[in-house]
Amino acid sequence: MLDIKFIRENKEKIADAAEKKGIDLNLVELLELDKKRLSQLQYIEELQAEKNKLNELLPKADAEEKIVLLEQAKAVKEKLATAEPEFKIIKDAFDELMVKVPNIISGDTPIGKSDEDNV
Repeated sequence: MLDIKFIRENKEKIADAAEKKGIDLNLVELLELDKKRLSQLQYIEELQAEKNKLNELLPKADAEEKIVLLEQAKAVKEKLATAEPEFKIIKDAFDELMVKVPNIISGDTPIGKSDEDNV
């Protein structure tokens, strides 16, 4: 499987290889899913960092602060409970398209639909 960074930087080569191999690959959708995947992952990591920070502050807080911190922690937990399944859906769709991405065809490889065409 090709690296997504390589795919981003070589869209034309990938599209050409897919066309020559007769693979139906929606490269635009793949790159959009990649952006969504990275954005959602960053959002989840920010929420987890916030959750960790709140968990550190909780033991040191007085009673009034604990109530506020617990409410904030609950809100973060709810956001995570929504964001993580969304991420899984995006990642699964991304992975499904990544499997279809063909390797780049060597310049000396003959183009054909079957071995008989490549003689």
